[in-house]
Amino acid sequence: MEKRWRCTVCGYIHRGETPPDICPVCGVGAEKFELLEDEGDRASVSGSSTGLLQEMKDSFMPHAVMAHFPNALLPTLALFLVFYLVVGIETLDHGIYLLLGLIPLSALATLTTGILSWRQHYAGAKSRIFHRKLIYGGCLVLVCFEMFWLRYNNPDLLKTGGELTWFFLILGVAALFCVTMLGHYGGMLVFGQIEKNRQDT
Repeated sequence: MEKRWRCTVCGYIHRGETPPDICPVCGVGAEKFELLEDEGDRASVSGSSTGLLQEMKDSFMPHAVMAHFPNALLPTLALFLVFYLVVGIETLDHGIYLLLGLIPLSALATLTTGILSWRQHYAGAKSRIFHRKLIYGGCLVLVCFEMFWLRYNNPDLLKTGGELTWFFLILGVAALFCVTMLGHYGGMLVFGQIEKNRQDT
C-alpha cells in the first residue's frame, strides 16, 4: 500500500515511499513530514464520534470563520461603489459608509485570528506562504482603515470627483487585490490538507 505523509506545518498530504524534499505548499523540509496511519486505522478512529457539538468544539477555527467577512464585504462595497457612481442613488452612499465601518474591523479580526491560528496550528512556521499572508493581511487592515478615515472626514467624497475621490477608489482596488491574494494563499493551505487524488471519493 502506498504510504501517505502529512506536513505538520500546513497539513499537505503526500503519497509515496518517502516524503518530498520540500513541501510544495509551505516550503518546509522533509523532516517536517509524518507518516499517517492506513485507511483502516483512520476509519476506526473516525467511527468513535463524540457527537456533533463536541466535534464542532474540537474543530472550530475562528480564523476560517472570520476570513469570510472581508471576503464578502469588500466585493459588496465594490458593487455599491459602481452602482453609486453610475446611478447616484443616495441610499447607496449610506450603505457604503456603513460597510466602510464594518470592513476595517472585520479585517483586523481576521488578521488577529490568523496570527493566533498561525502560532497555534502551524507553530509560527517562518515559510513564504505565511509571510505573504501576514503582509497582505496587514496591508488590508491599513488600507481599509484609511478608506474609512477618508470617507469619515469627507462626507461628500464620492460626489466631488476630485483627486481624493480617485485616491479612495484606488485604495478600494488595492483592498480587493489584498483580499484576493489572501484567499489564494488560504486556499493553498486548505487544499494542501486534502489529498490530491480522487480515488478516495
